[in-house]
Order: sequence, then C-alpha cells, then structure tokens
Amino acid sequence: MLLVVMVAIELSTAQQTKYTGTINNLSREWIFYIPQDLPESPPLVFCLQGCCSDYAQWASQSGYNKVADTAKIIVCYPNATSTSLQGQINDRDWDVTGDKDLKFILALIDTAVKKYHIDQTRIYATGFSYGGCFSNYLGCVYPDKFAAIAPSAGYVMTLQLKERNCKTTRPVPVLHMHGTNDQIVAYSSGVKSVGIWVKLNECPRSPITTRDPPLSKRSITGPVKTAPK
Repeated sequence: MLLVVMVAIELSTAQQTKYTGTINNLSREWIFYIPQDLPESPPLVFCLQGCCSDYAQWASQSGYNKVADTAKIIVCYPNATSTSLQGQINDRDWDVTGDKDLKFILALIDTAVKKYHIDQTRIYATGFSYGGCFSNYLGCVYPDKFAAIAPSAGYVMTLQLKERNCKTTRPVPVLHMHGTNDQIVAYSSGVKSVGIWVKLNECPRSPITTRDPPLSKRSITGPVKTAPK
C-alpha cells in the first residue's frame, strides 16, 4: 500500500509549490505547477529530469510552465530517486528497471486526482535523456494510465524489456524526439526505440516520412517532423 504524507515546504510562486512526502518508506520530493483558470478536469503532464540533474531547476529550464499557462495543464516535476552513480551532480537518477519510481509516479497520480480532479484519460509523460528513458518505461508498464508519452533524447532500454514485459492492453501514442548529433545517447538507440514501439503498438512496418519544407514555405507554427505511422 502506498503511503503519502504531503507537506508543502516551499512556495516559489503563487502557482508553483514544492512538496515532500513519504512513499513506500522513502522520502520523496516533487513540484506541482498549477496555472490560473484551469478547466474543471485538467490534464496532467509529468516532466522528468535528465540524469543527475536538479528537478527544481528542470522546472524552469524545461519551459513547461509557459506551456502549462497557455494549454491549461498541470505539470508535475518529480525528483528522481538516489542513484548508484557516485560522484554525479546531485546524485540523482531514475529507477528504470525496478519499481521505486513506478510506485512514486502512481502515488502522485492518486494525489493529483484527489487534489486537482485531473482528467485520468489525459495523463502524459515526457522527459529528457534518462528522463526520456523513464517515460518510455512508464508507457511500457502503465499503458492504461498514460494517454501518450513524449521522450526526448531517451530510448527503451533493453534491461527494461528483460526485467519486465511491456503490457499491450492498448497502443501507446509515442512522440520520440532525437537529434542526429547526440553524443550522449546515440541516435541509433532512438531509432531502435521507435522500432520497439512500432512492434508493441502493431503499427505498419513501413513508415510515412514528412520532411521539412523549404524555409520560404514554412508556416509560423514550424515544420512537421519525421514520424512513424
């Protein structure tokens, strides 16, 4: 059973609050960003930090607060569990094969449902680098919890597939973002990750590719990026 003891310990603005709580006997921290004029049942987006980074700084660096203000969504920035990578900055990393952070996210969903009356059909996960790996993991294990995932510079780790079979109760919409010049997480790993989701979601194996139009023909909303169909 999950136990959450939630106490607000810092009020950064009128809308962003940092919390601490006990979940499965572990002390955890997270931030909820609540824009003004929310609908009655707003969507919830989990925005997951990269390896060893500061989740509180990620709240400002990611730019999702501005997105939340215009899209009228609640954003949750959870703090990753302690990492085994000693000497790393902030000593934080996601549990991408076990269940420490899976249970943490489930507890935060329960909290958001009770506190903010979120729309449980519109819960999403996005993350950068190792946060992207963990958002893939969430889609793998909880396809019925997450409406879609949007990993950036992350991938589906083979360890995840070995340790825990992905559930296939429903196709999971995936927006995968990756740069070809990524020197940390290889672009080829991202391509393999997309291939895994194509198989899991039973998508057609032949992708439809849309390339950037010439600059003179681009709209102000930007080009359509390559995506599998």
